[in-house]
Amino acid sequence: MPAKRVRMELSYQGIGEVMRSDKVRRHLASVAQGRAGKARAFARLNVAPAFADSIRVEEGTRSGPDRRPYARIIGDHPDKGRSPEALEWGDAGTDRLRILGRAARVRVRG
Repeated sequence: MPAKRVRMELSYQGIGEVMRSDKVRRHLASVAQGRAGKARAFARLNVAPAFADSIRVEEGTRSGPDRRPYARIIGDHPDKGRSPEALEWGDAGTDRLRILGRAARVRVRG
């Protein structure tokens, strides 16, 4: 006798409630803290200690109808005259280091 198939319908409201739960918020924060630690290590390895010291995690809730939580990794201090943008993406005087992108395991094409 063939197995019975179970049909499941997900509720957008129910998914939203799960996404806003304390357990999901704690997991987002935990993952972000781990990635921020990697970013600090990458920055120190690439001789950008002031930038490494500025890396932090910002947590909050998005505005709008879904009110999803977030945990962002931010590094916003220049290092030795190099802007945070130049440290990440490079410019005429700075190699592209991708400190935050590598820590987050984000790949950029091109």
